[in-house]
Amino acid sequence: MTVREAEQVVFDHADIPLRSADSRDVRGCYDTCSDFEEMGFVPHDPGSFLNALKSRHKILLRARPEIHPGAFRFPDDGIATFNAARRQHRFMEE
Repeated sequence: MTVREAEQVVFDHADIPLRSADSRDVRGCYDTCSDFEEMGFVPHDPGSFLNALKSRHKILLRARPEIHPGAFRFPDDGIATFNAARRQHRFMEE
């Protein structure tokens, strides 16, 4: 996508032919990054950081519901992987 096309996407709400999903992603990125209140938010703990991350991801990819914007994706063994990482993190803190 050229800069001119991105400008059209953001300011004219145009969808670039054959790139409509990318166009919507660019628009979502602009909407997120141009929100001064959202960008001024500073997470105060890990939970608020993760909530902000998921919220911004949901806005960024709102036009692609098939990929579940705002939700973490795990491989088939996601829970096992997550639990192993959590155990490793706890071990490193001790």
